[in-house]
Amino acid sequence: VQPHMRAARHAADRDRQRAIERGPPWRVVSRSGTMPTTSEGLVVDSPGQLTTEFLSAHLGAEVLRFEVAPVQTPGVNGDVQIVTVWTSTSSQQRLVAKFPPADARARTVVHQMNWNRREIGFFQELASQSPLAPPPGTCLHAAVDVESGSSVLLLRHLSDQGWRQGDQVDGCSAAAAATIVATLAEHHARWWAKGDCSGTGKLPPWLPR
Repeated sequence: VQPHMRAARHAADRDRQRAIERGPPWRVVSRSGTMPTTSEGLVVDSPGQLTTEFLSAHLGAEVLRFEVAPVQTPGVNGDVQIVTVWTSTSSQQRLVAKFPPADARARTVVHQMNWNRREIGFFQELASQSPLAPPPGTCLHAAVDVESGSSVLLLRHLSDQGWRQGDQVDGCSAAAAATIVATLAEHHARWWAKGDCSGTGKLPPWLPR
């Protein structure tokens, strides 16, 4: 592992701890209310806009309360939160919610580069066709407002289903790396040099040309 990579990770961990100590307003959230809608679906803009109604609608069960906390290592191109929910029909479940970056400059870049629309478009139209597709039912909601750049991606937490998150600093075994490379090759081969990847006879508008 390169020393500069470890230093970057330690800096990110330090910044995260400082953020937690400052106590962001959405550290623990449970509220009711309505969300704005757009032509492409129901879009919330930040962790603080989550409500029990929104989560209930997409989880398919009545959410009695929930808590929200940032992931261990914050990202740059999105605000990723772990949402723990308690429903009327089961014990607690964990979800992953991704929003645009909280930083205004980073948010502008993500919107201008169309990154969030591409990610949402992948989950809406292409994920089920990919060898990298998560288990059915993983994606609970994916929506974007193409005018404002608001977006939300709501997923089930795969670690609760036995999946393990990789670590880009610590790396992985040679066997795991070989499996990853082979699967990535299958993913790219699925659409390589094809002009129709969504079954409509043309490329989706959110893909770069």
